[in-house]
Amino acid sequence: MVPADIISVAGEYFPTSAIINRGLDDSVYVDQPVVNQQGLIGRIVSVSQGFATVQLLTDPSNRVAARLAESREMGIVRFTVTGGMILDNFPVQGTINVNDTVLSSGLGGVYPSGLTVGTVTSVSRPEHEPFCEIKVRPAANFHSIDELFVLIVEDQ
Repeated sequence: MVPADIISVAGEYFPTSAIINRGLDDSVYVDQPVVNQQGLIGRIVSVSQGFATVQLLTDPSNRVAARLAESREMGIVRFTVTGGMILDNFPVQGTINVNDTVLSSGLGGVYPSGLTVGTVTSVSRPEHEPFCEIKVRPAANFHSIDELFVLIVEDQ
């Protein structure tokens, strides 16, 4: 892990990206995951010699392949402007409960398996729909992040 401090945060209504004080000189590269003590924060999307840009999980274009720690069933975590963080593509017949822990699944190649993403806060099973409506409370407070860690992936 490479420790990093946040230089600036961007986003109109909620934070969507952050500039950190680490870059190529520190073995930081595009698509490396970024965490803090609470859990997954995002991924590196651009890098220069001494700085890098982190796409936060609160960016609506960011997605995380996820699984539940309890049942190991899968879905996709994404952030919506109107609904906050949600777990998408989770089948209505799946096993899920409020307070279940959501982890990264490792699928997709960016985020390794087992990073804490958040906790399920509500589950709705709409009639005649194939997927549940699931709200997730992020593990990290994106309005008060200051120190981050870039995970060094072995195959880079």
